[in-house]
Amino acid sequence: MAAIGGSVALALISLRLPVIVGGVGIAATGVVLAFVMQEHGFKPAPRDDAESTLRAMVGTGRTGARLVRRTPVLLLILAISAFWGAWSEAYDRLGEAHVIRDVGLPSFVGLSFVVWFGVISAASLLLSLLVARPANRRLEHAERQTITRVLLFADIALIATVVVFGLAHAFWLALVAMLATNTIRSLVGPLFSSWLNQSITESSVRATVFSITSQADAIGQWTGGPAIGAIGNAFGIRAALVLGASLLSPAVALYARAMRRDGGGLAQPVEAGA
Repeated sequence: MAAIGGSVALALISLRLPVIVGGVGIAATGVVLAFVMQEHGFKPAPRDDAESTLRAMVGTGRTGARLVRRTPVLLLILAISAFWGAWSEAYDRLGEAHVIRDVGLPSFVGLSFVVWFGVISAASLLLSLLVARPANRRLEHAERQTITRVLLFADIALIATVVVFGLAHAFWLALVAMLATNTIRSLVGPLFSSWLNQSITESSVRATVFSITSQADAIGQWTGGPAIGAIGNAFGIRAALVLGASLLSPAVALYARAMRRDGGGLAQPVEAGA
């Protein structure tokens, strides 16, 4: 919250300043951590073991690829992560442009767009702390069926709020939809991690599954994001936002399938030898 206020104050002077200060701050943090956050008990591999280390890395990659091929539901999860990445990239890049170009910011209070987006960011953070954070704490250790049901309805609500945001013409309607979208999004992310964690029955592949799921999200961002942006250039930002919302629909199908099959979990739990 303090950083939001500081960034707004700097941006009122120059839009470049928050970016520069943020970059310098991150670099300085890295230097400090190099001295105060040292590793203890870590023994690097000898130089002559470089070949065996490379073989271990290749083996890990092959294990992940084999796991995906032999576990169809995991492939579906990766597709969901990729779609989520494409939607989030489009929303993050086009949301503010939509408010400025298509909806318009109120002028009766004389606030600049920098202040408006600072207020929206602060309100989103406050709602996440008051609503999403307590909900996540209550649900992170809940039964898998309960988490699945919450994820199902949360994704349906998220699709609805993004569509309303994309089609809104009135600023206050767009604002409410944007705040709702940000709050639901902050709820879904940690819950999905908990749901996936509960669905992985073999601990030896847990890190691999989470790694390839994150990579699928990244692939969705750098492939789907530009594609949706191109649609926005051709048909308008509204069309791009609504299309992005439709990319969340496969997740609804996945959660519905999980609830029908085994009471809330994956139809085929992810195991090492699956």
